Amino acid sequence: MNRWGLAELLGELYEWCEDGWHPNPVQEGCSEDGEPWRGEDGELVRRESGQRGWTLIRGGSWFHGPPTCRAAFRGADSPSFDFNFYGLRPCCPSFPGSLPRS
Repeated sequence: MNRWGLAELLGELYEWCEDGWHPNPVQEGCSEDGEPWRGEDGELVRRESGQRGWTLIRGGSWFHGPPTCRAAFRGADSPSFDFNFYGLRPCCPSFPGSLPRS
């Protein structure tokens, strides 16, 4: 458990990311500085794929098996889909240790 009382978060839900879906995440144009990779994948546009406009999801969910319940899992889905195993993680923009202690 961490200092905010949160524990065992991995596997609770798939996390929506700001990045657009790019099936090959190491191709030319990918962000090397950690910034979100916005925009559509050129190959998906060229093929007129149904995955155009999809958004990256990471992690796993309670709904799916252990292979997806890891931080390295990446997939995608349409942002218009609304399932109870998709969501967002709260984050704290402050540097760890800078929050006041009670």
